[in-house]
Amino acid sequence: MNRNRTSAFTLIELLVVIAIIGILAGILIPAALRGVEMARRSSCANNLKGIGTALLNYAPEHRGNLPAGDSLTDIAKELHDGGYLTDLGLWHCSSDKKDDSGTAAIATAIDEFDSSRHCSYLYVSGYNLLATGEIPAQAPLAMDESNRSDGGMNLPALEKDDNHGDSVRNVLYLDGHVALLKGDDAVNHVLDNLKEPEKLECVD
Repeated sequence: MNRNRTSAFTLIELLVVIAIIGILAGILIPAALRGVEMARRSSCANNLKGIGTALLNYAPEHRGNLPAGDSLTDIAKELHDGGYLTDLGLWHCSSDKKDDSGTAAIATAIDEFDSSRHCSYLYVSGYNLLATGEIPAQAPLAMDESNRSDGGMNLPALEKDDNHGDSVRNVLYLDGHVALLKGDDAVNHVLDNLKEPEKLECVD
């Protein structure tokens, strides 16, 4: 007499399947997250290139001077009012989740723009393109900020809550190119090639 057997997973087979799914998830999820962060770094670099274009368009109409101010709030408003940079989204890195006063976000209007909430970058103020003694390809103009930045020409150590973590920073240089720096270069050596640092100031 033939008996129909119903197919079913045994407990051991079920555990093996669960283990395989767990292993695949452990491999694929970190890789996917790394891919997302790489895309965000690229978007951040494009933001800085856009900011650089606006700044370099500003200089010829202001005797070679780049905009100056006590904070990036003032500078962003000057660039916006002059029509050089009206896309407020360029000031915000998509990896920037936290700022000094809370959650970082994109400003919806220039009147509400506040660099402590709507800006992910640090700006080096004081350049004049016609009179600078700096080498443009080595002179930083803007970069990913540190949430502990306190102005002056000091770059505090990056932390895990900063734009791209504690060891990665996008830097816009005076010639308009953007480079991704890692490790010690991301903090300790960004300003090392400046010839006249006393003429400049980091503002955020």
